[in-house]
Amino acid sequence: MNKILRGIKACALYFLIAIFMASSILPAPALANLQLLPDTDKPLKGQIDLTCETADGDGQNPLGQIGLNCEVSKKTIQYTDQPWNGTIDKTIADSTPDYFEAPEPLEGAPNILTIVIDDAGFAGFGSYGGRIATPHIDHLAYNGLRYNNFHVFPVCSPTRAALLTGRNPHTVGMAGIPEVSNGYPNKSGSIPSSAAMLPAVLKPYGYTTFALGKWHMTPTWAMTPATGHFDQWPTGKGFDHFYGFLGGETNQYYPELYRDTTRVQAPGFPEEGYHLSEDLVDNAINYIKDLDSTDPDRPYFMYLSFGAVHAPHHTPEFYRDMYKYHFDEGYDVERETILAEQQDLGIVPEGTVLSPRNAENPEWDSLEPDQKELFSTFMENYAGFMTHVDAQIGRLMDYLDSMGQLDDTLIMVISDNGASAEGSENGTLNEMTYFNGITPDLEYNIAHEDDIGTTRSEPHIPWGWSLAYDTPFQWAKRFTHEGGIHTPFIVHWPAKIQNKGAIRTQWQYVTDIVPTVLDLLNIEMPETVNEALQQPLHGNSFLESFNHSDAPSTHTVQYWENKGNRAVYQDGWKAVTEHTQLIGTVEPDKKGDFDADTWELYYLPDDFSEANDLASENPEKLQDMQNLFDEQAQLYNVYPLDDRESYELIAAKNEALGEGASEFTFYQGMSPLHQDLAPNTFDNSYTIDVYLDRDNADSEGVLVAQGGTGGGYTLYIKDNKLMYEYNYLGFDRYTIDTNATVPVGKSQITYKFSKFTQVVLDHIQEHMTLDQFLSMIPDINTGELLGENGDVDPDLVKMMLKRVGAGLGQVFIDNKLVAEQIIPKTVPTSFGIEFFDVGQDSQSPVSLTYKPPFTFNDFIDKVTVKIGLTDE
Repeated sequence: MNKILRGIKACALYFLIAIFMASSILPAPALANLQLLPDTDKPLKGQIDLTCETADGDGQNPLGQIGLNCEVSKKTIQYTDQPWNGTIDKTIADSTPDYFEAPEPLEGAPNILTIVIDDAGFAGFGSYGGRIATPHIDHLAYNGLRYNNFHVFPVCSPTRAALLTGRNPHTVGMAGIPEVSNGYPNKSGSIPSSAAMLPAVLKPYGYTTFALGKWHMTPTWAMTPATGHFDQWPTGKGFDHFYGFLGGETNQYYPELYRDTTRVQAPGFPEEGYHLSEDLVDNAINYIKDLDSTDPDRPYFMYLSFGAVHAPHHTPEFYRDMYKYHFDEGYDVERETILAEQQDLGIVPEGTVLSPRNAENPEWDSLEPDQKELFSTFMENYAGFMTHVDAQIGRLMDYLDSMGQLDDTLIMVISDNGASAEGSENGTLNEMTYFNGITPDLEYNIAHEDDIGTTRSEPHIPWGWSLAYDTPFQWAKRFTHEGGIHTPFIVHWPAKIQNKGAIRTQWQYVTDIVPTVLDLLNIEMPETVNEALQQPLHGNSFLESFNHSDAPSTHTVQYWENKGNRAVYQDGWKAVTEHTQLIGTVEPDKKGDFDADTWELYYLPDDFSEANDLASENPEKLQDMQNLFDEQAQLYNVYPLDDRESYELIAAKNEALGEGASEFTFYQGMSPLHQDLAPNTFDNSYTIDVYLDRDNADSEGVLVAQGGTGGGYTLYIKDNKLMYEYNYLGFDRYTIDTNATVPVGKSQITYKFSKFTQVVLDHIQEHMTLDQFLSMIPDINTGELLGENGDVDPDLVKMMLKRVGAGLGQVFIDNKLVAEQIIPKTVPTSFGIEFFDVGQDSQSPVSLTYKPPFTFNDFIDKVTVKIGLTDE
């Protein structure tokens, strides 16, 4: 009876949804996370009628006609099944066959290539006024269109979700990056089936679809091939093939890589010249080559999303050296130089002035000479990184040109948000300092300046340079001021676009790309895709602007929200407020207090750079705009506002889910695990047991490892000696050399870490003086540890140990202690971009004493990890 009742309720729910959709009563947010049921009353439909005549009837569009002149409408897209339309009688002679075949391509449908550059600001390209050489991107710009009023979300994942779905990111669960989902629909980190991506819509119309590079739209719980949640992967969202990485960033020399749904090793090592940007373009060319060789008439949609120029800024030496001394005048002069070039190019309106200087950014002339040299080196490396990725785009363009496809391919180039200020005031040799709340050490940076851009670093530029490459705007990535959301957008399609090299001023938003592509193909967004009822699109086509400079802007209202930074735009007016500091954290007195934020008001048609705040002289308009933000927020699932830091969100999620697992068992040959799926050793005591069965005394390799050159730990055998190393963000390395031989046959290897416990205090008191211990942590003030009588207070010492994450590392063989050592500092939150491995170190090496993957060449029965969730 319960099953029958549930069935009746489900049918009733679906019936109500259908009625509401038909009458436009059900708002978009209500559909965002529905578990939609199939329409069982309709037969599954696969093939659709793609018969289509071109505008003049003979296969040629008249000059200036961009969209295909055919009416192709589909209420339901179901491309996983095809109807069989033959007849069956008793014998073959009386029966009629009907052969299954791939959907016929639309007549005249172009190849579509979308290129995403990560974290490039408005001035990131030479054609937008920047002083970094991007000749190949500029070639596309000067032979296509440059939009100077194009907008995105201030963070990567939401922009990508909006680009591929045509819906606002809060409505499709992607209000932030998937790693910090907060338990609410707007930030679930999982795009629902009610928001089908563009490739899923294009596939039934004959398109082959490819995704390459950065994805960053898969929830962390699905980021392992072992569990098979592939509906959350690119191939589950409509792409036929995927080659790239699932996370937000990766080591460019030792990347996380997947081929479709299989984890793969990079095809080379950095010492052999390997770099991810080059690898992505190699694969892009190969995908196109395979399609052209197999089915040359079939169009493709390719989404090519580089890791560049997101940190880590890994740059081949040739490109690093290209910019030597190029930026020695500093970022203040750079801003002025860029603005002058932007005005000469006409990419900003005449009379545009620089937006106000950010108060957190020190003036260049206030820096010491060694700081200036360091900051210039950071920027030289970053510029080389950009020019290197531009060169790879050039290789792809050369290939398309050689195949006669360049002019006939619709190419769109976009940056997903403004330039990033996550490198802090001084820059950093390890961008994970930002995510761990650790202030980069300026002296360390200066001492290791030569490592910038090499395999020995994971660098990020000082924020002064980021702000310069957001010129003429203020603020940067993460912010809803123009510096975070106003980016380059280039459209190249010489076969259809007449006014090559023109600048388009229409105000548009990233959700407009999907409607524009559908418009030019004359395809309607279906009501259902694979039986999932679809949310309406939130963008509007700007196709008319391709050949008409005076076409109106089609996007007139838009909101933004990221970690409490908020803004709303309407017909030229914009209200905006920042809630966080430039580094992205919230000041303690503002935490959770959104009403205390100061709103600004700008009229952008007269103030392109947001330089003239009109809030005080027009309070009524400001209040109207604030009310409009609230309306938009209610409509598109923006609430609740959430300004918690990443570590707070992770802690809240762990508490809600019962703190997660505390005991794990792993086996040799397993897929590497994302940090969120691995044992949480951060801020914890833990024990790792490795059960070996060695056939010979010469076997060696990594037993267990997590992280890489930018931070992590590794337990390994080399030269028949057992070794442990803890890599503190690349700044310090703590090695336990056991000098112990691992026996042949079965044995148990144990690493035990005891964090800020009495065991640690006992070890310090037994083996060293307090001064000797404190010398291992130079940033600790001894005076902090003295009680009222001037003696060392054990309780204060214990608090200090907890603050820096100190602990005692011990190594055992068959339960016999063979070595121990104090680990004076541990990483508080994240090793970042590399995974947990058993029997190998699959990306960059945690330890510099071996070359990855340093696979263990003998047998591991299993590895167990036990997490101590409470302090002793």
